[in-house]
Amino acid sequence: MGLLSALGIFQAPEAVLERQLQANPYHPFHLASSEGEDENKVFVYTSRHSWFYLYLAVAIASFLFVIIWPSAGNDSEYVVFGVAVFFLALYLVLETWPQWSIVLEPASHHYSVYHGSHLTVSQHCHNIYVRLVCEKTSSRSPHYQLVLDGWGLEATIHLTRKTTNRKKLRHLAHELTANLQINYFDSHNSSKHHIIRHTRPFTGSVKPPETEIHEE
Repeated sequence: MGLLSALGIFQAPEAVLERQLQANPYHPFHLASSEGEDENKVFVYTSRHSWFYLYLAVAIASFLFVIIWPSAGNDSEYVVFGVAVFFLALYLVLETWPQWSIVLEPASHHYSVYHGSHLTVSQHCHNIYVRLVCEKTSSRSPHYQLVLDGWGLEATIHLTRKTTNRKKLRHLAHELTANLQINYFDSHNSSKHHIIRHTRPFTGSVKPPETEIHEE
């Protein structure tokens, strides 16, 4: 059960996030530097393309197939197919190998997105946020999930699995966004629970993302 507990299996999504925030108040970011004052903190999030490990597994499997299949006395015509799959998978492995990262600098109201060492996005902090997403279906009560999203990110970052405990997720989101000094948007666009720390430069305005509820 120790491994299952560490992985968060059989635990409520909100309990998993709460434990992660106790271990690291900036989860899923880590604190990269802090020059004396809290407002000078820099946070970094790193990840690899979600399909990387699948491509790697296919590359390894196809390589072993090419080696083992003919040596076992089997028809070698399938080896050509195996070689083609191997080189395709290897190409995809190399394409998805570089990690992508977010560098968040609340003091300068700025964040950057990198693909490997290549800068792809440089934006004002009002464009990155935590959102409480609501999913409604006709057969069950609303389910909620916290995500980190923003302009130019390579993927939406799911902070939790789906749960019905909206109140707890909201509390944890408030805690996390206070630590990261970014905006929080609730599940409804007109909610009083939004927390706005950054507005659009020059206009002083901000509005929630367009999508608020997914219905099935």
